[in-house]
Amino acid sequence: MCRAAMPHIQEGWSVEHRFPGEWLVPHLSFYAVGPDIRSVIDFIFDQPGWRLVEAASGHDQPLQYFESSTSLAETFDVDWAGGVYRLVVPEAGGGVVERWSELRLRDHPEANGWTHAEGWGLIQLGFGGVRDGAIRVSETNHNTETRARAHELAYPHLGPVSAWNWDEVTRASRRLNHHISRVATDRSESRRILPAAAALRARGIRLDVDLR
Repeated sequence: MCRAAMPHIQEGWSVEHRFPGEWLVPHLSFYAVGPDIRSVIDFIFDQPGWRLVEAASGHDQPLQYFESSTSLAETFDVDWAGGVYRLVVPEAGGGVVERWSELRLRDHPEANGWTHAEGWGLIQLGFGGVRDGAIRVSETNHNTETRARAHELAYPHLGPVSAWNWDEVTRASRRLNHHISRVATDRSESRRILPAAAALRARGIRLDVDLR
């Protein structure tokens, strides 16, 4: 039974769900819905060893890792609800640091908190989905070695920056961004628009320009 992304995952552009320095590093913004999102996910799982992990778990739940489009689709309504994930590339080294965050929410008084997936060289993939009658911005993003080293002492729980193969981080990010750019059929300023999103736009569904 597919469950919609948790509310804190849908709000994936908030600062607390970004890893150190993330709002300043290279990224690709695009619009994607339905078949577009499945195309990106299928591309990821066609790459040997690539995995996705949710950026933040459900309340009081462990992080979920995904190794196929089917397993992801069975868990989240990514096509339309969106969601934020970390791309794990084995050649990049490093690893996923699972950090527990204790937080009581007014809307979920029974919840104690959730677990975040962090790592200097993880690649963020955020799908904005469709909400409030608009196609929200999707985004890829990753840290750089220079910026990671600048923050290394402030985040010792992430381990040494040198544990990551930064050439492989950059290479994987470029491959993903190249696929997204290649299948896009239009643009809105610098943001690519993938085919299904373009079709909705042609029918009058607006593009949301706000990342938050």
